[in-house]
Amino acid sequence: MMIIVTEDDRNFINARIPQANERMQSNDVNDILDAIDVWLMESGFAPPDYYDYNDEGRKMQRVRDRIYEDNVLGA
Repeated sequence: MMIIVTEDDRNFINARIPQANERMQSNDVNDILDAIDVWLMESGFAPPDYYDYNDEGRKMQRVRDRIYEDNVLGA
């Protein structure tokens, strides 16, 4: 079973996470969710206090939510 990801979300992820395409072709949705979590921790929060997401972090979190909903909750 391929992971369900929209084309726009796939392009957004591929532009930011190395080897994301290979992870999305995996049968384990956790491969890509884990990679997104790492990206969020490293690049998704805004200075100065890094308490809230930056713009890309908010978008990535929405992408992550869609992948989770479509592949875990919808399964």
